[in-house]
Amino acid sequence: MEHIKKSISLVLADNHPLFLEGLISVLQHEFSIKGIARNGDSLFNLLETEVPDVAIIDLKMPCMDLINIANQISIQFPSLKIILFSYKHDDLALEQFKLAGIKGYVTKDVSGPDLIEKIHKVANGETTFNIPNTTLNLPIKNNHKLYNLSDRELEIITLICKGSTSRKIADSLYISENTVEAHRKRIFKKINVTNLQGVIEFANRML
Repeated sequence: MEHIKKSISLVLADNHPLFLEGLISVLQHEFSIKGIARNGDSLFNLLETEVPDVAIIDLKMPCMDLINIANQISIQFPSLKIILFSYKHDDLALEQFKLAGIKGYVTKDVSGPDLIEKIHKVANGETTFNIPNTTLNLPIKNNHKLYNLSDRELEIITLICKGSTSRKIADSLYISENTVEAHRKRIFKKINVTNLQGVIEFANRML
């Protein structure tokens, strides 16, 4: 009889019901979801019952000191691997969590297939940190008054240069796609270009 490999098991810790529903719908066919936690206490209660392979934890869950929790988990449940979910990348937080033994750090703009791949990597002993491309830090921030570019417009220029679509930019910045399009039109006018390639060339000249 052919041996069937046991599914990777997960617990999910997040206090946003709608987000959890989406997460479960993406992951339930690929992984075995053992439970859902709304806070630190319920997470440890779950782990006392059964230790899964991976815990996916929202970075901003209320009343949770994640550095402390990560340290506790590494002591009490050393086989459990943790992936943190965050709305936005935070270099300082990432370094702290790496020291605490976190194996994955993923921003919530990740696609379903990409998240599934990252979970497999972590379950198999690898680490995965969703670090944005920082090669383009846009030093034009130091001269933004010259072009009258707002901080939000600079964010959008950065994302354009990374190849993000308007939809992905909207999701990353938690704004509507129509708002992104309005910002793009203002950017085109301020830096005197007519297309996205012009935006990229503008950014490259300012490096």
